[in-house]
Formats: sequence, C-alpha cells, structure tokens
Amino acid sequence: MASLIQSAIAEILMNISNICVMLLPAELDKLLKDAPLPFIMQHTARIFSVRKRITSLNSLLKSIRERQRVEREAETKRVNDMKR
Repeated sequence: MASLIQSAIAEILMNISNICVMLLPAELDKLLKDAPLPFIMQHTARIFSVRKRITSLNSLLKSIRERQRVEREAETKRVNDMKR
C-alpha cells in the first residue's frame, strides 16, 4: 500500500515537472520576442543550448513517466494476484 502511495506522489510530482518543462519553450520565446536583436545575435549559442537542454529534459521526463506507468501496472497486477 505504501508503495502505491509513493507511486502516486511521484506521479503528481512528475506531472508538475512535466508541465513546467513544457512551459519553458513558450517562456523563452516571450523573453526573446522582447529582447533586442544584438542581444539575441550575441547569445545565439546559449539560446540554442537552452532549447536543446529543455528538449532533452522533456524526453527524459517522458521516458521516466512511461517507466513509472509500467511499474505501476506491474504493482497493481502483483497486488491483485496476492488478493486471489
């Protein structure tokens, strides 16, 4: 039972993290829209690097979420098998 609670808490935290990471590109776009062109040109490599890290983090979160889903299904199956 404690494992299911921990799993539920982990899923909630993962959802929050996922939402935050999904919002990052839009926030970055807003910042860049208001930034002067010389600033953007000067920091193009950094901007590209941040976008790349956000994309990588998003992919990592998706794979963790999938692994948690599989583990949760296995745990549910194990609990149901124990009840029989």
